[in-house]
Amino acid sequence: YAENMAQLHGFYMYIFEEDTVVVPKESGWFALHDAKEQKIKFLTELPIYRLDRLGLRQLDKQGKLFFRKLPGQHLKLPNSFLTGELADILK
Repeated sequence: YAENMAQLHGFYMYIFEEDTVVVPKESGWFALHDAKEQKIKFLTELPIYRLDRLGLRQLDKQGKLFFRKLPGQHLKLPNSFLTGELADILK
């Protein structure tokens, strides 16, 4: 996986601010809910990042890892996103 990830120009992860489908919504950023500590552990706190098993840490060091938020509910993509940011990423 890490070898394939290294070839990317960017890895974009999106969450929806009012998401009620994905719990916790931050899991769209590879975050996890830690039941023992009752908090969200973000990607950079997890072994999968620290040990760079997927190549995400390397992408992050290269400035190619992007955490983005979109307004609204799960997969309710605003037209402005589709014709703006997403269109730019896919060019």
